[in-house]
Amino acid sequence: MASPMDDTIDGAIERFRLAVPARLKALPYWVLWRFEAAEQAGKKPLKVPYYAGSGQRRRGVQGTPEDVAQLATFEQVLQALRTGPWSGIGFAHVPGCGINSWDFDNVIDGDGVIASDVLDLIHEAGTYAEISPSGRGIRMIAAGNLPSIKRIKPGGMNVECFGETGFVTVTGRTLCGDDVVPLPAHILRTLQEWLQNDQAERPHNRLDQLAQARTNDPIYQHLKSAGAIKRDWPDGRSSIRCPFESEHTSGSGKSDTVYFLPHTNGYANGHFHCLHAHCAQRTDDEFRHAVGVPEVDLSRLLAKPADVEAPAVRTSIDWLAVAANPPKPRRWTIEHWLPIGTMTVLFGRGGLGKTLVMQQLGSKVVLAQDFLGKVEGGAVLQWCAEDDADELARRQFAIAQWCDVPIGLFANKLHIEALAGHECTLVELVGNQLKPTKHAVRLWEQINDLEVSAFFLDNIAHLYGGNENDRHQVTLFMNLLTGICLRADCAGVLAGHPSKGGDSEFSGSTAWENAVRSRLFLSRKPPDAKDDDGEQDSSVRYLAKRKANYSALDCVRLNYLDGVLQPDVDGLSGSPLIAGIKNRKAKQVVLDGVRKLKEMGVFGNHSHSTANYLPKILISYALHESLHVSEIERSMRELMKDGALRVERVGQYANRNPKYGLVIV
Repeated sequence: MASPMDDTIDGAIERFRLAVPARLKALPYWVLWRFEAAEQAGKKPLKVPYYAGSGQRRRGVQGTPEDVAQLATFEQVLQALRTGPWSGIGFAHVPGCGINSWDFDNVIDGDGVIASDVLDLIHEAGTYAEISPSGRGIRMIAAGNLPSIKRIKPGGMNVECFGETGFVTVTGRTLCGDDVVPLPAHILRTLQEWLQNDQAERPHNRLDQLAQARTNDPIYQHLKSAGAIKRDWPDGRSSIRCPFESEHTSGSGKSDTVYFLPHTNGYANGHFHCLHAHCAQRTDDEFRHAVGVPEVDLSRLLAKPADVEAPAVRTSIDWLAVAANPPKPRRWTIEHWLPIGTMTVLFGRGGLGKTLVMQQLGSKVVLAQDFLGKVEGGAVLQWCAEDDADELARRQFAIAQWCDVPIGLFANKLHIEALAGHECTLVELVGNQLKPTKHAVRLWEQINDLEVSAFFLDNIAHLYGGNENDRHQVTLFMNLLTGICLRADCAGVLAGHPSKGGDSEFSGSTAWENAVRSRLFLSRKPPDAKDDDGEQDSSVRYLAKRKANYSALDCVRLNYLDGVLQPDVDGLSGSPLIAGIKNRKAKQVVLDGVRKLKEMGVFGNHSHSTANYLPKILISYALHESLHVSEIERSMRELMKDGALRVERVGQYANRNPKYGLVIV
């Protein structure tokens, strides 16, 4: 396993035990952390804290009883360090912890020389100091109760003090000091001078930004107009009157009911949180309904695909303007397979593994592991209407082993809802009109709250309440889902079954094909193969791009092994080089099979009408190495065309008529 500090795990743990001061190790406020990509391209990676016990990301209000209860002891966090690809351990600051951590960024140059004023200060401070993970900064940890604050010193050196909030990474790369002690008065005065020397250019004050956010948030404005707000906090929280206070009992608890503004405290949308016993399991939906916030209207997404009205006057594209400002490249969650901003439909007969394929795709997105193509990582939401939680969990264990990660690594990123036995229709007919249901609202809110990169819906029969043969209704439904993809900037996948017709690849109206830009098909045979006689390997599937407006058609063969559908390394297509390798491999399988049959005194024939048709014989003797019958047929014909195989007399029948078969030349 990769080391958190360019070292073995055992080496890192030993360093932490030796270097970290005893007073700091005695405090039960430890977390794990890892580097994660920043949301904006070009920004440096983020250091993201996780609870050691659950493996879940540290979110919400820091320092609450709920938060502190999930922090770990020093030894617990060291043991948890072994469980996944973590970057290291960290100390979580909470009110009353009695620790101040001081960060000095960009104070070590490329040659390892430390800025003289900082070096002098940390040596005079007499407390523990270490080098940061980047190797460019220094962290000093001391006893103290100062509040958290960040400033920028002239010359670009970031100075930050952590007090009652935040967390700091701990590396064990000791610079000086072996204990955590209070800072001398003259050191505190120097630090105070540095903190007051703020040269950062801030276009908006944080409080001004929050005031503007409250003005723009319809839920906050509704709470304010209803007189439900008791107090606003400077971090985006608002204490509100609990809408369920009539249910309070003596054991309900004393904690406030809190509303979080959008884009604060780790929540993309407005979020309600209440620690009263009777509110622990209540959803945002229930809180909004209780306080009378108007319900989300998704009907406009059914009305038209665009966000704005069409212009009154049509104008041609200004190509000079395009040349000056070229469009951004198309974005993919999985390159060439799952485009962002639109829906992909996945069809396949029952029992082939569509849900499993989607679960595997979602897992790879969460882990940012390339699969079928380059993957853009992120959170994933999956609704599964045909499987219970136990079955989905069993599959996820197999997927985790396939991905070579602990299953806990999916926590807080892979959100799978087991909806077997639950109502989850997204749209239904009201009179003659198709209308979104409350479940469509819930789906929309989940996608936004979780900030997903992709969502997977299984399947049409459970989620679509319209007429599958009505072109207009199908188009409106797909337009609703596409609108969600556009507004949430994510990819969506909807699974469905084809009709009973032998060659059909979807069911109902052709709008299931025409209303999307990407359609996948899962089957037991390669694309356009004529034969499907049931003699092929039952463990083999073929996932094909049957419609791809934004990429080339493609197909990959999947083999069911150890509970997952694992793709062939070379696939069925791709580059001419790979296709050539694949073709040569198939021919070699046929030749090897013919040789083995000859050793057994068996000879195949090239005629499909004969009992000893070579492709069927190879499959019956398990000499086909998972090739589909159509692939064997193609290779056999090419070998005959190349002169490597030919028909010769190989014996005679009981009636003395000659017997002919294929032999290697």
